[in-house]
Amino acid sequence: MDENESKPVQPGRKYDESERVGEQVALLLRMLASNYSEAKTSAIVQLSRIGEPAVPHLLQALRDARRREGDREASRDGPGVGDIAHSLGMIGSPSAVGVLSEMLDDRGGSFFSLGGTRSENPVAEALGKIGPKRPSMPSRGTCTKGGLPPH
Repeated sequence: MDENESKPVQPGRKYDESERVGEQVALLLRMLASNYSEAKTSAIVQLSRIGEPAVPHLLQALRDARRREGDREASRDGPGVGDIAHSLGMIGSPSAVGVLSEMLDDRGGSFFSLGGTRSENPVAEALGKIGPKRPSMPSRGTCTKGGLPPH
């Protein structure tokens, strides 16, 4: 083996892409919790580049941030709802709509911190960016008896 080749850390262990994504997202979530807007912006961009594989991790972080909000000490332990919602909006995943909608229902017109600025409602903004990206279903009356659209 050439000395410039990397050696596997744990021989026999299969490479796990989802584990690697989880580690990357965890680091980016720490950046989102930063007081520096440049770090937050960079984290949001990187999360959007990871895309759909980051969504389950972001949804869990969103739920965690929601639970922390009432506790001033705990709210410093991770990123805020607004920054996570902004990241989800940038990714544009329809799978985030349900959790974001629940948060919107809970919040109404609340204000959030977003990358060092104030935003009316980044949850609503994220939902707006995601938009109606649902699988399209045929409208009523557009299918015939056999289930195919009329000619």
